[in-house]
Amino acid sequence: MDEQQALSRADRIHAFAEELAEPEREGVLDLLADVRARLDVHHAGLPRRLTAE
Repeated sequence: MDEQQALSRADRIHAFAEELAEPEREGVLDLLADVRARLDVHHAGLPRRLTAE
């Protein structure tokens, strides 16, 4: 993955996180704590993994 692709992926991840947070705030979506934690850890580690590719 080149730098531009990595930046694009990071932007999509950020947008996804923002969109996911909205229904959580509205009480429409209630992810289990362990599911949310795994997703957060996965997303937090992506920049490092993307730059390593």
